[in-house]
Amino acid sequence: DRAHLEGALLDWAHLEGALLDRAHLEGALLDWAHLEGASLDEANLQGASLGEAHLFDARIDGANLVGANGLTDAHLDSCWGNLQTQLPESLTRPVNERWDDSDDGFGRWFARRESCRAEARPRKA
Repeated sequence: DRAHLEGALLDWAHLEGALLDRAHLEGALLDWAHLEGASLDEANLQGASLGEAHLFDARIDGANLVGANGLTDAHLDSCWGNLQTQLPESLTRPVNERWDDSDDGFGRWFARRESCRAEARPRKA
């Protein structure tokens, strides 16, 4: 954890299921990146570019997304977050089962993460 990837060029990167908790991704370019099932708990994504990023089932509890570019309400609806997740002022905190602070949220997310990782593995002939 706490990877320092400030300003990294990660466009189109395949980071499905990656553990990037508390990572420093300020200003990183993550356009079209595959972050399905990734854990970005308490990560700092201030000013990161997330246009067309694949965030389905990404966990962003306590992440700082203030100033993130290209982030949409649809992105947030497909992520797992909590009340500590800091959002850009232009976006609305989702009200769904992925954004409740219940204790069983982690278990449900973890099961989805494993599914994302399995789908991302190369298929062998």
